Amino acid sequence: MTKKKNIASKLVLVLFVLTLISCCLLGSTFARYVSGGTGSASVGIAKWEIDITGGASGSTEIDFEKLSPDVDAAFKGTTNRVQATGKKLVATIENKSDVNAIVTVGFANDPGMIITGPTSGAGINTENWNDPDAAASEWQIRQVLQIKLYWDDSETYTNGKEWNGEQNLAAATNGTNGGKIYIFAEATWTSMDTQYANENVADAIDTWIGENVKKISANITFSAVQGSELPEATP
Repeated sequence: MTKKKNIASKLVLVLFVLTLISCCLLGSTFARYVSGGTGSASVGIAKWEIDITGGASGSTEIDFEKLSPDVDAAFKGTTNRVQATGKKLVATIENKSDVNAIVTVGFANDPGMIITGPTSGAGINTENWNDPDAAASEWQIRQVLQIKLYWDDSETYTNGKEWNGEQNLAAATNGTNGGKIYIFAEATWTSMDTQYANENVADAIDTWIGENVKKISANITFSAVQGSELPEATP
């Protein structure tokens, strides 16, 4: 009987010790503050928008149907007689993006100008200028008739320049308008006076072109690529 009491007492003592140990462990576990939650970070995307008026699809066609040789200037042989259509507005390009835009403008086809009319011939020169079957060559046609591109910062061409390569248009930032340019095209008729120094040859080439070429035109293409970044790079 005494042994059973001793065993029972020991068991109670062991359980008491285990209980103390368990309480210590639990107390250690629940004594720390633990918090959880979620957060988020976001960044705005720089807008990219190029507004092309007159060539919204990336290209536009320009036609020059009424152009003739210069009739007022006299033949000199040392200078060419030149007649021009004047600069015609063909497109307006505006950068509405948050970053700069490098704009390129050019002809869609090589060599640029499209000639509508009969097939050209071997060329007109000092030996055959009075031959009714002589026909101007394509090279002669392209020397006489040319289309060039120009740009200006105003809708009316005033102090612009011939287009050469590309232009960097400033971004539209802080509520300000972005860079904007106006693209013009001009067709010219340049009689080949200095090439042959012979009025008969130059006039014969002009006459053949006037009788056979119906129209000159060109497809103008536009492209723009990103020219700056946000945020700006730091040194």
